Amino acid sequence: MQVREHIRVLTLLIICLFICTIACSSVISLSSNYTIATIQDSQNAHPTCVVYDPQNNEIYVTNSGDNEVLVINASDNKVLGVIYTGQCPYGVLYDPQNNEIYVTNSFSNTVSVINASDNKVVYTIKVDQCPRGIAYDPQNNEIYVTNSFSNTVSVINASDNKVVYTIKVDQCPRGIAYDPQTGIVYIAYYFTDHLAYMSSMTYEVKGNMTVGRGPFALAFVSGEIYVTNSFSNTVSVINASDNKVVYTIKVDQCPRGIAYDPQTGELYVANYGSNTLSVINTSNNEVIEEISEKSPFGISYDPQTGELYVANYGSNTISVIKITGAVLNKTQAQETRTTTYHSLQVANGNYSSVNPHKSVVRGNIVILFIGIVISSIVILLLIRKWR
Repeated sequence: MQVREHIRVLTLLIICLFICTIACSSVISLSSNYTIATIQDSQNAHPTCVVYDPQNNEIYVTNSGDNEVLVINASDNKVLGVIYTGQCPYGVLYDPQNNEIYVTNSFSNTVSVINASDNKVVYTIKVDQCPRGIAYDPQNNEIYVTNSFSNTVSVINASDNKVVYTIKVDQCPRGIAYDPQTGIVYIAYYFTDHLAYMSSMTYEVKGNMTVGRGPFALAFVSGEIYVTNSFSNTVSVINASDNKVVYTIKVDQCPRGIAYDPQTGELYVANYGSNTLSVINTSNNEVIEEISEKSPFGISYDPQTGELYVANYGSNTISVIKITGAVLNKTQAQETRTTTYHSLQVANGNYSSVNPHKSVVRGNIVILFIGIVISSIVILLLIRKWR
């Protein structure tokens, strides 16, 4: 009878300790397994950059290895076809005013203009050497293109697709972005640790700021600019009002593309060197999750469906990540904080396999582990006492 009573007490103790551990860590929902499928690109496609066309509900992906642009139907994530452009298509941009897609062709030194209604190339614009980054200024209806080998920025009139100005800049301009609130154009110098800011009215470079090494891609979030630094493995946060760095976020290896989800206030960073996506909460600039991918490079967000499109350069695939929004509450240092975590479903073309999806939830796992260790120690001490 005494042995049975001890077993009952032990069982109740284990249950109570486990419940207390869960309560202390306040974990309501943790990400676990997700459905993963793949849009398989051609063998040597090397998908690089992605853009979403909301008017036609289509996704455009530059295949730098095949000299073409892949077109995907965003409704069912099926490939509609390919558009042949110049050599090594790289950057891609959607112009909503003219319903056109602009593609930089790095080895042809051209920009292809595609009519988004019928997906045909209607113009080929000659620019300087190795065009890479591209940005659109809706106020002046102009396109900005960074030419990495000639250290220039080409300004294109989107009405007639002619180069109206060429701006001399510093070494190896790569990423470029236009801030509609200030009218400032930001240029990332890839082989340096500098970001330049330029007036879109006068084309005058106003100054430079120091960020991490190898600045690559840019995104605007509520008066701030987020810049991926490929060689520093960081993301710099810049206050757009005074152009000063206010925060530096550590991410995984070789961050490249970046995309913002305005519905949740979260930022996604493609870490090409570590095969992950970092999810950043922009309210506190903390990395809250890491998602496994295969050499992710470019990334784009579809606000209509709440999906992320990721171009996986090394694996020749495109992933579609569905954000469904699981909620997780956590308590740290006696401060209760509620964070929105995402159930992420990678879904597209083949629908062929289901695999576990890696999710990292910091803080809560540590608390859970400590609780289990304490429970085990208490149980072992009780067993020794009863012997």
